[in-house]
Amino acid sequence: MSIVQSLSSHTGPATMPRRSVLRIAGAGLGLGLAGLTVAACSSDDSGQSVDPLIALSRSARQDAATAAAMVAKFPDRATALTQIGTERTAHADAFDTEIARAAGATTASATATAVAPEPTTTLDQLRSTLRQSQREAAGVARTLSGYRAGLTGSVGAACAAEVAVLLP
Repeated sequence: MSIVQSLSSHTGPATMPRRSVLRIAGAGLGLGLAGLTVAACSSDDSGQSVDPLIALSRSARQDAATAAAMVAKFPDRATALTQIGTERTAHADAFDTEIARAAGATTASATATAVAPEPTTTLDQLRSTLRQSQREAAGVARTLSGYRAGLTGSVGAACAAEVAVLLP
């Protein structure tokens, strides 16, 4: 009986040599481990990276405290300074709410801490501080997407409006 006849006359289930099975299993295991290694080494460090909104929240609280402290020094601008303080506090609160949401907190944590006002002595210095806050917010907004980008961009625009409208 020839080899061709013996192969064609085989009617049982198809079998694979044990070595082939072991090679395939080893290759599958190797690919699986390689996939896990790549996933473990991915650059998604979202749990360990610092949220860029934290610095913006601190800056907003600092600006609010500075504006509030300047009310006594510039009583003729009290309305504008109070409005700036109120808006910047609202900005910080919005950032804190978004930070808590992104971190998976079920309720917004009270991250508001007392901030000492900057020793700003002139309205020009406050304008400069608000312009810097606007630039920082715009820079961060360009790196974000979706709601976070919109929130940050809106805060930056509000800082620009505060300088242009409330502190002309």
